[in-house]
Amino acid sequence: MDRFWKGLIGLTILVVVAIIVLAQFTTVFIHPHTWYILGYQIFLSVFSYVIVLRGAKKGGIVYMNHVMGASTFRLLLGGIVLCVYYFTVQELRISFTVTFFALYFLFTLFEISTLLSKLRKISESVEKTDGKE
Repeated sequence: MDRFWKGLIGLTILVVVAIIVLAQFTTVFIHPHTWYILGYQIFLSVFSYVIVLRGAKKGGIVYMNHVMGASTFRLLLGGIVLCVYYFTVQELRISFTVTFFALYFLFTLFEISTLLSKLRKISESVEKTDGKE
């Protein structure tokens, strides 16, 4: 199993356990749409990974273009979701926004750490081929 999938499953389990513990054993308010937000973040992570994986197969600048494209797509779609929720639902907007950004940053950090390891491998292979020319 790929490092990404193991990490995504591990992170998801960790987040689910944290949400359940916070809901059951503390007075911290958990937004009713937290599970939808979590599912949305998982979907975006998988979607971004698939896009970046396609770019990694082509290598070089194509890989970087796919990384930037996936990051831009993730950011814009997140902004759209927040705006739609914020302007259509009047109650619990702040709680939704805090929950959304907490999970957004957590899953984005996970993606960055996964992508950096792939980028190192690609960079090393480019350096080796550059030295042979």
